[in-house]
Amino acid sequence: MKSKQVGPIKSPKLPFIQSSKMRVLVVEDEAGVCEFLQQALEESGYEVVVRTTGPQGLADLTSGPYDVALLDIMLPEMDGLEVLRQARAANVQTPVIILTARTETRDKVAGLDLGADDYLAKPFRIEELLARVRALTRRSRSHILEAADLTMDTLRRTVERGGRALYLSPTEYSLLQLLMERQGTAVSKKEILAYVWRDDTTRDPNTVEVYVNYLRNKLESGGGSRLIHTQRGAGYVLAGQGPDES
Repeated sequence: MKSKQVGPIKSPKLPFIQSSKMRVLVVEDEAGVCEFLQQALEESGYEVVVRTTGPQGLADLTSGPYDVALLDIMLPEMDGLEVLRQARAANVQTPVIILTARTETRDKVAGLDLGADDYLAKPFRIEELLARVRALTRRSRSHILEAADLTMDTLRRTVERGGRALYLSPTEYSLLQLLMERQGTAVSKKEILAYVWRDDTTRDPNTVEVYVNYLRNKLESGGGSRLIHTQRGAGYVLAGQGPDES
């Protein structure tokens, strides 16, 4: 049985293939295509935002974090290639799949040269689109750090523990990021000072202890177990469990 192709038709019931709510931005002006894509993506577990003009798409792409964007070329007010050009000029790193009825090689090359990550010509099979979205979102998830029930999103600069948002100061955030990137390994005070406070060589090493305690209090609020452990003579290690000699 042949797969359905994208168009103003009712999409087939698709299996749930995504375990977390990744965000997809769809910038497309054809109502039928928008409805089709939104339904297919939402049935696959994605959170979907739809925009129908170039300026709307650019505003969302540059202001809100998305895991992937689907961008049509032929858009009202500003075409998709200009949206992509301005987004990349603004240092937006969101993976972008160009969707277009244009099939000329020069259009594909133009999109890729402007920073598109993939290109799909209409009409396309929804299964192929979803496979390409999955491939790009896997790549984009490299900004997620996890340890036990603690999650840090370095793109959105958010931290959650057990699904509960934690609000950290910039210094606390930098300290936690270092410990999460080096989780399971002791990080010395000297290394922490160099990473968190950069060129401030005059700072008292005891400042590290102060901020570790700040961070522990926030991570353990609500009854959470200890994640940052002290290894005497070596420094601090972030791990689900371990000896604590503080």
